[in-house]
Amino acid sequence: MFQIINYASKAFAMYYCLQAVIAAILTRKEGVSFRFAFYSCLSLVSLAIVIFGTSVENGTD
Repeated sequence: MFQIINYASKAFAMYYCLQAVIAAILTRKEGVSFRFAFYSCLSLVSLAIVIFGTSVENGTD
């Protein structure tokens, strides 16, 4: 059960990562550097969640 929830959470984090990358690309084209940095950081955090995220069941050992 926890494994399914873990996969679903990582899928949502990957979706948000892709959305943040698209937003960063669009703001880069507009020349808004603060928003570009913000969306880039969001995409990196989301990617870290996808890579390093563990389920609660396995994370407490």
